[in-house]
Amino acid sequence: MKCSVPVETKPGVPVCDDCKVDPRTNAQQRERRRTLRTYGLTLDDFDRMLSEQGGRCAICSTDEPGTRGWCVDHDHDSGAVRALLCQPCNIGIGLLAHDPERLIAAAGYLRRTAT
Repeated sequence: MKCSVPVETKPGVPVCDDCKVDPRTNAQQRERRRTLRTYGLTLDDFDRMLSEQGGRCAICSTDEPGTRGWCVDHDHDSGAVRALLCQPCNIGIGLLAHDPERLIAAAGYLRRTAT
């Protein structure tokens, strides 16, 4: 059933039971739109990227994106979008300054110290 109350009555405020939305879902949708705008992506671009990655993180292959959803990984110098990552992988490479040599050194360290 379509709402009969004009939208302009109270912008941004639910006006009837049919129009009410979960504020968390609404916030997640706003955050996703903001993220896509930041990186110049459309929703179709995002969905295509995720589909091309098999619905998985480009680093660890998990299908669990994390609490904030998939992260858009990008080159910090050029701004070019690289892939979609889960939150832990995105945080990990960020903490290692997106430096391939540092990431390789970290992997070597973990291999050397494995028990």
